[in-house]
Amino acid sequence: MATFICENCNFMYKNFSGRPSDYNREGERNVTLILPSEEMANMLTENGFNVKVRPPRDEYDTPLFTLALKVAFSQNPEESYKNPKIYIVHPGEEGVLLTAETVGSLDYARILNADVKIRGWNWSRSGRSGVAAYLDTAYVTLEPDPLFDKYGY
Repeated sequence: MATFICENCNFMYKNFSGRPSDYNREGERNVTLILPSEEMANMLTENGFNVKVRPPRDEYDTPLFTLALKVAFSQNPEESYKNPKIYIVHPGEEGVLLTAETVGSLDYARILNADVKIRGWNWSRSGRSGVAAYLDTAYVTLEPDPLFDKYGY
């Protein structure tokens, strides 16, 4: 299945760490991607992805288009090339590649922007089928922190 680039996105319901919750089994890493436009939502829907639409809350609001993404890291070191490439980007600096051990730091990060590559996977089970969305690559820009800028860490 093809991959899709989605720029100027953000995340909600972040569970990069795979922590257990009422909606998540332990070890299952997933996030909800906020899509930037109805056009992107329509394109993904046309390609079989299960895009959700939240209606506007009032007359001044716009619909919110979202897509659930799986964030899958291989347990087998020989298959590490399959792992998602997730970078934290600081303007003017080289990006920092996150690992399975460090990606959970994004769960509580204040994300300003995310440029994401989505990989689809056709699945079929018990007479049902669909397209699962996997996070393939992400460049995540965090909100500026004046203390980080001052001290550099």
